[in-house]
Amino acid sequence: MRKLLAVVGLVLCFMTISSIPTHTEAAATRKSQTVTLYLHGHRGNPKSMAPLMESAVFEKHAHTGVTAFVANNGKVTLKGHWPAHTKRPLVNVVFKNNRTHSYYKISHWFRNVLIALKHKYGFKKFNVVAHSLGNAAVLFDELKFSRDKKTATIEKVRCDCW
Repeated sequence: MRKLLAVVGLVLCFMTISSIPTHTEAAATRKSQTVTLYLHGHRGNPKSMAPLMESAVFEKHAHTGVTAFVANNGKVTLKGHWPAHTKRPLVNVVFKNNRTHSYYKISHWFRNVLIALKHKYGFKKFNVVAHSLGNAAVLFDELKFSRDKKTATIEKVRCDCW
């Protein structure tokens, strides 16, 4: 029985590896997709947007996998990944300084997230689901950088204020 399971496991591994698209195919697919960013509010944490993201996964067959952590200095660290042909990718944006009242600062942090995502994944369009201070980040970013071609273009915004 164990040998059979081992053989089946190896066959599945080989099938998975052989079906992985090339890097250029994956990049072309991602460029045509729209990523959805989830931004927590004041005093939020990595789990703040989890119920909304879980709802999108269940109802819209979206895929989580990447979290963007933003340090106090604005440096963005992307953790996780998506399979190459992921449809409806979701990104949880987490600000380490979750108590700032500086709209200017948080909008620049959000801009850094957009730049990092475009650099790594090549997205051209994005949606946003934001709460509280996350809404301010998106609003101030759009007011200041809406014509900037370095990042993706916003498609939809959903403001959740519970």
